[in-house]
Amino acid sequence: MRSQAIMRASSSGLGVVFMLLASALTSMATTDRTIQYQPEFMQLVQQGRVTDVTITSSPSGAMRIRATVAKSAGTEDTTVTVDGVPAGLTDDQLVNMLIEKGVRITHKPDPPSAFGVFYSVVPLIVVVVFWVAAVAILLWLAFRLVRAVERIAENTKR
Repeated sequence: MRSQAIMRASSSGLGVVFMLLASALTSMATTDRTIQYQPEFMQLVQQGRVTDVTITSSPSGAMRIRATVAKSAGTEDTTVTVDGVPAGLTDDQLVNMLIEKGVRITHKPDPPSAFGVFYSVVPLIVVVVFWVAAVAILLWLAFRLVRAVERIAENTKR
């Protein structure tokens, strides 16, 4: 009984140690931080410290920006997420400014959301269902018409 309790305690302790170790390694591996569009991101672009930018735009016009910022000599580059991108900012304005500073630009459209896919597929399904139902009803009516004509023909022969 006592050995079972020790086994349970040691296995749960190992699980906790493993989770803490995984959490520490994950937090060390990610160097992401969030900066504001104005003034931080714009200052970094003007200083020439931004080397790569990935712009993700949604159909609604909202933009998300992830940028690689070069640190001072001898330190590692940092990836940052830019927050507070102005709603009225167009891709052209931002891209022109980044090109002037020699920044590599990648543009990724937002992947469609589940609701977007759902709303684009549902009308197609509805049309197909109505089409199949209409064809089925017409075939049923044609079959009934043929049966009625056959009955009339049988009655006239007698």
